[in-house]
Parts: sequence; structure tokens; C-alpha cells
Amino acid sequence: MKVFISGSRTIHKLDENIQNELNIYIEKGYSILVGDADGIDSLIQDYFKNKNYFNITVYYAYAKPRYIAINSNEIDADSGEKMAFKLKKIDTGTQIPALKQTKKDEAMTQDSELSLIIWDGESKGSKNNIDRAIKLNKNYKIYLNNKNIFDSKYVLGSTPVSNKKSKKDTNIEEPNLFNQGNKEK
Repeated sequence: MKVFISGSRTIHKLDENIQNELNIYIEKGYSILVGDADGIDSLIQDYFKNKNYFNITVYYAYAKPRYIAINSNEIDADSGEKMAFKLKKIDTGTQIPALKQTKKDEAMTQDSELSLIIWDGESKGSKNNIDRAIKLNKNYKIYLNNKNIFDSKYVLGSTPVSNKKSKKDTNIEEPNLFNQGNKEK
């Protein structure tokens, strides 16, 4: 499974709930897609580097990544193996920084099967990633960092962040840890 992990640049620490989630991804061998920004992107890269987990692709939209946790020349002292994250440059067709970020996030959402959004409750970019996952009918999981919880209101239903209630919200039979998209026929 390919997991796009994104979040707010204002977050500077991964709490225990997120670390446990990331450890599950490691155990299952998931492919991780992450950006190159400060905040969650750099924290996620550092976490996986420290766990010696390299099934990571860092997406970037500038001439080179703004942040990369692993220099491609690093060698693991124990195994002698080259340690590296894969890199994927996104050609955004624009020089406007905000649009570059949006295009990069669009590519990661499109390329993923699950979006994990670690949100401070305020970041517009993270909110856009939530809305995009919903619009593209992608699996998604939202962690509200300011409350240290996975938000079941968004996780279980398919209600956009606008807090509108739908009939589906009242018909949830079995709690899941992430939304499995709207598979309407």
C-alpha cells in the first residue's frame, strides 16, 4: 500500500500515537510518500531514517529537495548497505510557490492509496489534502495533533471538513481506523 503522509508545518514533534501508526506502516512494509517541507515532512523523514526504513519516496517541486533526511551516499554501519530515500521531482509548470506545493500534494494524493493527514486544525494546505482525498475517493485518516486523537468524525464518515452531516454518517456499522472512500454505484 502507498501512503501519502502530510501535515502542518507548525508541528514540531511526532507524538506517541503517530509513532505507533508509523510503526504499523513499517511492519506492513507500506510505501511512504512524503514531501520536502519543514514540519511534518521533515519529522516523518527523520523518523523513518532513525528506524532504518527506506521504502520512502520524497516528492519535491523545486530544483532539488528543500529537505532530505538521508544523503544518497550514506552507508549503514552494520550492514554496509547504501541508505537512501527515492526522490520524485514534480514538474508543476509554475514558479508560484503555493501552486508548486499544491501540484506536488495533488501528485502524492493521486499516487497514493491512503492519505494520513496530521493536522493542527488550522493549516489550509492540510485541509486541502483532506478535501482532495475525499474528492478523489481515496482512503484517508486524519490525526488532530492539537487534540492528540484520530478524529472519528472525519475518519469514519466521508463528510468533508465543513462539518456537514450526511445520511452516511448515521449508518456506520463497524468502526474503521480510516475511511475507505465512497464506493457509490
